[in-house]
Amino acid sequence: MSEVLKRRPKGNYVDGDMHAVPLFWAEELPEKRFSKKDFAGVKGPFALLRVISNERGGGLLAEVFDTVGSLDDLVESLDDVGVDKRLFRPVAVTSLPIDKGRWPLLREGDGYDKERDSGYSQIQLVVSPRSLPQLWSPATGAQPIRPEQVQQYEPWKVWMPHQLEQRIIKTLEDRGTPIPVG
Repeated sequence: MSEVLKRRPKGNYVDGDMHAVPLFWAEELPEKRFSKKDFAGVKGPFALLRVISNERGGGLLAEVFDTVGSLDDLVESLDDVGVDKRLFRPVAVTSLPIDKGRWPLLREGDGYDKERDSGYSQIQLVVSPRSLPQLWSPATGAQPIRPEQVQQYEPWKVWMPHQLEQRIIKTLEDRGTPIPVG
């Protein structure tokens, strides 16, 4: 397992990097630092997340896949992910869990193309959902939309690690997908 868990230098986020998201630390503080030894003997469950793009001050644009299991299960499924296997639409996440080792790197993004592999230009997020809402897309930038349209899209909210982990768990439960216990 230790050869699976990798770490990049802090602040070095690469498009296409695949990370394991532990679904058993949702109650841990976001600032807590983790090391490889924290994962020793842990079977899971983990979810799979891919960094699509570093949107600088807007967080890391990421997609979470419906692949859940042990670290070994995730590594075996890395080549089988795609837009059709997303658990929900892409979201913006903080880099904190990557910097702190909470979401370890499973595979570097070598060979990743965000348009081909993640449909980057088709991603849409709502900016300023309350006042003067705008729909952002890499293809068009931010364009005004009517307030009644806001609910159709994912809001541009930078998710903290525990928030995203809880959302993954809830989405899986709502789908009736069994969450393996480690």
